[in-house]
Amino acid sequence: YDNSACLWGMAEPKLEQYLVGHEYSVVVVVFVSDDLFSAGYDSVIHVWGRDGAKKRSMPSEEIHGTMTAFAAAETQALVGFDGGALVPLDLATGEWGLPFDGHKYSVSDVDWSPDGKFVATTGWDGVMRIFNPDGAVIFADKTPHAEGLEMVDFLSSDVVLVADGSATLQARSAADGKPLWSVPMGEEGWIGCLAGAPDGKTFAMFCSEGLTFRDAATGATIFSVNTPDSIGSMAFTPDGKRLATGLLD
Repeated sequence: YDNSACLWGMAEPKLEQYLVGHEYSVVVVVFVSDDLFSAGYDSVIHVWGRDGAKKRSMPSEEIHGTMTAFAAAETQALVGFDGGALVPLDLATGEWGLPFDGHKYSVSDVDWSPDGKFVATTGWDGVMRIFNPDGAVIFADKTPHAEGLEMVDFLSSDVVLVADGSATLQARSAADGKPLWSVPMGEEGWIGCLAGAPDGKTFAMFCSEGLTFRDAATGATIFSVNTPDSIGSMAFTPDGKRLATGLLD
C-alpha cells in the first residue's frame, strides 16, 4: 500500500480505505467540498470522491520542477515546487496562472485559511509568507529561521501552526506572525505532518509520538493512535468526521 492516500473514520479512529493511484510518495492530501485531492512526487494530482472512486487526474506544471506542496480552496489551488516557485492552478480548467513571489529554496508547505481569504507558505529558506488570493504579500518573516520551516497549517483564519527544522511546533498570529505557544518535540523528536480540524479546537499531527490528536489552544496531546505506516500528509473532511492521510514509500 505504499504511495497511497488513506481515509480514516474519526468516530472511533481507524483506517477505513486505501486509495491507490500514485507511482511515488503522496506529497499532500486536501479536501475541497466533497472531493479529495492528492498530489504526489509523480507530478500528478488525483481527484477522488468521498466513496474513494477516482474522478479525474491532472498533471502538474513540470517546467517549475518537482511538486513539493499543494493546497486548494474552492476552485483555486496554489502549488509549491522544489525550486521555490509558487504557482496558482485553476482546478476547474486545469490552467496555470502567474507565479507568486516564491521562496529562495524549496517550498515545504502551503495552506489556505478556512475562509479562503489568505494562503500561507513556508520554505527551506526559513521564511513564512501569507498572501491574499491574488498573490499580494500580507505578511513575511523579516528574519529567516536558521533551521528552515517544514510545514504550515491554519487552525483558524487568525492562527497558523508552523513547524521548524528543529522539530518545534509553534502557533502564530496570522496577522503579524507573533508566537502564541510552542511545543518542542525534544532532541530525538520529529514532526511529519499536521492538519487542523474544521472546528478549530483540535488538530492532528504525525510525529515521533505517533499519530496524535491535540488541543489547539495549548498543543497538548488529547490521545494518540498507533499506525504502522509512515504518513506524509493529512486532511480532515469538512465535517471533521474523517481524516485522510497520504502514505510515503
